[in-house]
Amino acid sequence: MTVYVRNAKNNKDRYSLLSEKTLKDLRAYYKQWKPKKYLFEPPNGMKYSGKSVGVIVARAALKANIKRRVTPHILRHSFCNSPIREWNRFKIYTNSFGV
Repeated sequence: MTVYVRNAKNNKDRYSLLSEKTLKDLRAYYKQWKPKKYLFEPPNGMKYSGKSVGVIVARAALKANIKRRVTPHILRHSFCNSPIREWNRFKIYTNSFGV
């Protein structure tokens, strides 16, 4: 499914993909924390700074035992490149089977 994101990077509105599992997790998160203005708010109710998001992502990577340096930018590229890799893999398989 797609979701509409208002005031994303550079204050632009855009659509993004959202899986059913992520939607379920977000609903549970929302019920527990009841954010007021932003979906993810620090305790003071403001919005997270870019540096804070980077720290959160880095800590999550450590917790997940990921050895490489992980940044929000790397996550974005991983998200964008994964479908491309899958498509290329699909084309290789179909070409090798003569489809």
